[in-house]
Amino acid sequence: MRRIMGIDYGQKRVGLAVSDPLRIFAIPLETVTVDKVTGF
Repeated sequence: MRRIMGIDYGQKRVGLAVSDPLRIFAIPLETVTVDKVTGF
C-alpha cells in the first residue's frame, strides 16, 4: 500500500510525518524551522 505524507504548517516550525504502510499511524519524520523553509 502507498504511504501518506502529512505536513503541519506552523508559524515557527513545519512538521513532516509519514503514515505506516496500512495508513493507521503517523510517524514523525522531521521538524523544520520556518526560516529554513522560506529561505529558498
